[in-house]
Amino acid sequence: MSLAEELKAAKARMEAQKKADASKPKRKTTRRAATDWQVEDEIVALYLYLSDSSKFIKENYSKKRKISVRAMSTRMGVFESIHRKKAKNVSEQTQAVYDKYATLPIKELLGVVISIHRGEFVRES
Repeated sequence: MSLAEELKAAKARMEAQKKADASKPKRKTTRRAATDWQVEDEIVALYLYLSDSSKFIKENYSKKRKISVRAMSTRMGVFESIHRKKAKNVSEQTQAVYDKYATLPIKELLGVVISIHRGEFVRES
């Protein structure tokens, strides 16, 4: 088979794949709203932001909380913007977590995060 024939065959396969992909029903994308974040997840994100955690720790904690690393990074960015007083449209829960836990020393906040991972954390009403 010559090179020209191979190119034509590859082009035909590519066109057939495009047609097949176009006929498939499109998958709906869903987005989680800020209210879907649990308080525990937000506390972990705040700790990761305040402790200036490494990529490894962020990935590890995200995996333990069953949250994507990208979502965790975004939430850490929200806490950074609150910290720099540039935040707009922050949920009440996020602001409450920041107000309550941002003033704790890092070691105490780490203790809270560890209790969350152990399942010992109890929310205060």
